[in-house]
Amino acid sequence: MGAPPATSGSRCRDVMQNVFEAVHRSLAQYRPESSVPFAAWLWTITLNKTRDLIRTRRRRPETPGGEAMQQRLLVCQMHWKPT
Repeated sequence: MGAPPATSGSRCRDVMQNVFEAVHRSLAQYRPESSVPFAAWLWTITLNKTRDLIRTRRRRPETPGGEAMQQRLLVCQMHWKPT
């Protein structure tokens, strides 16, 4: 069974954010005159960031209920007032 859409979407956004950050940091090092096309360079960064996320998720599994449950718990904690 696949992950819920919200979880999959947030993973996708995480990878996209990591790719944008990596491209921003390394763009000055990319040389258009090199034999590596820009699309291949970008693809390599994307692939590496995706693998990084997968490794991270394996080491730190999600809690039962996924990210939606985490968000609900966070909201409850923010509104909870000790008596």
